Amino acid sequence: MCKGNLKNCFTSLSFLVYSSHALSCWGDRMWSFSVGLFLIEIAPENLRLTATYGLLSGIMIFFMGAIIGNWVDKTERLKTVKISLFIQNSSVIACAIIVAVYLTWKTEIVDTWNGFGDILSKIAIIGLAVIANLASLAGNISVRNDWIVEISERDPTKLAYMTAALRRIDLAVKLLSPVLAGQLMTYISIVAGSLFIAVWNFISVFIEYFLLHKVFQAVPTLATKKKSITAGAEQQESNNVEGTSNSIEESTESPQLEAMKVSSDDTPPKPDESSPKACSRLAKHPLCMSFFSGIFTLYNGWSVYLKYDVAPAGFGLALLYMTALGFDNITVGFAYSQGITESILGILMACGALIGIMSTFVYPRIRNRIGLSRTGLISFSLEIFCLTFCLMSIIAPGNPYKFIKYPHLIEKTAASQNNASMAIYNITSTTSSEFSAHSNITSTTVAPENVKKLSSYISIGLLMGGIITARFGLWSADLTVTQLFMENVEESERGVVNGVQNSLNMLMEILKFLLVIFISETSDFYILIIISYMFICFGGISFARYSLRARGHLFHFEKVCACSKQ
Repeated sequence: MCKGNLKNCFTSLSFLVYSSHALSCWGDRMWSFSVGLFLIEIAPENLRLTATYGLLSGIMIFFMGAIIGNWVDKTERLKTVKISLFIQNSSVIACAIIVAVYLTWKTEIVDTWNGFGDILSKIAIIGLAVIANLASLAGNISVRNDWIVEISERDPTKLAYMTAALRRIDLAVKLLSPVLAGQLMTYISIVAGSLFIAVWNFISVFIEYFLLHKVFQAVPTLATKKKSITAGAEQQESNNVEGTSNSIEESTESPQLEAMKVSSDDTPPKPDESSPKACSRLAKHPLCMSFFSGIFTLYNGWSVYLKYDVAPAGFGLALLYMTALGFDNITVGFAYSQGITESILGILMACGALIGIMSTFVYPRIRNRIGLSRTGLISFSLEIFCLTFCLMSIIAPGNPYKFIKYPHLIEKTAASQNNASMAIYNITSTTSSEFSAHSNITSTTVAPENVKKLSSYISIGLLMGGIITARFGLWSADLTVTQLFMENVEESERGVVNGVQNSLNMLMEILKFLLVIFISETSDFYILIIISYMFICFGGISFARYSLRARGHLFHFEKVCACSKQ
């Protein structure tokens, strides 16, 4: 009996889905943590290489999000997973091997071809890392935003529990995976860490595909419905190629109609004199055709995204990415520059992760009681309320800002904590664990100012306390908006819509980094706090706009008035 139950547990659909997701998240998180360390180790003299990687990766995701999503929509589900897994893992393996070779024979490579070998190696490393990120985006859109809807049988309650479980796994892996990679690189070597990642990805790609293939076989709708959509998409593609110039002309007049409808009406489109010539010229130049097709897909993707009523909710979620009030390298670095030790920062980051995991347990139950829209309103409101403590930290005792001081509090400099406050603006990625490693490395290469040890930690305490408690509302809001898209977006357009959403999120990330470049002094960090708080408030307003349209009201004021009269 026990053996039978154990076998059923390991072969259940939920186990297969969660296991494949855990493997995928572990590889992604370990790689995103390690790639920043690799780039710092390759070029320790400055942060230009890491900044180049971060900026290039963000720009590519912004421009390619809709195109990748459109490809996911038009490709069979199992084929999408197969291609994305192969490209992602092969890119990571190749990049990790190049890193190991470069670090082992660095002197010889730098001297090769008068330094051209060094440049070529760095281009290959950054290029492969960016390709891996784009392939990971395709896999995430396919499995997390498309497969999961069919696996949950389109049941909103089951979907809520499954999305919460997937997010819980992601947060737990985000907390644990850097530990393994960090221990390998600290106690063995960076080269050993890179080779371990290469071996891990080589083994895990087969296990991931095996698990997802089992899921695909267990859920018939994953195969049947996507086939019809793919056939329709191919027919639409051929129609679009035949009438490219005329389609573009019509889309400028009615973009929403163009996004919702294939131009295959009974009445043929009005012929354009220049259309045959243009099409014949494009047909002779496949590269030009591919270029204009990509632009059309990008434009069409944004049009499709904006036609949905949930677009304001998605925009509200994207605005949450334009913030320095999170456990990323910016805020963690600022806290470190104010005298918070590495061990305390590690504890605070763990507390934030635990609060986020807690929200994944509570979210499905709240949603079952009050619905998605109300859950989103409460989540955004809770995050805004908690981040109000961050605003209070600007004027609290112990603040490092110039415009308000408390004379009775004496600031003491601690030369022993001499570390780079400039490192808080290390533009690599938004994972806080990456910064922990970056700060230790860059401290030996940058000549910083002395870190302040304040006699009052009220200000920094309010800042970190607000950020930690806001994790609950943040992840609840993320789960709410994610499920809104899953329930309201048509099956044939899930990929392109979620691709545009990822592009919006990345746009806000890029905006954040550009803002930090211009506001780069720790004494001006309060400006980042205020701007971040404003963007999060705007995000809440954008979601409230969606809720007002969907429900017709935000709060039951008539019930409040009735109770007051009684």
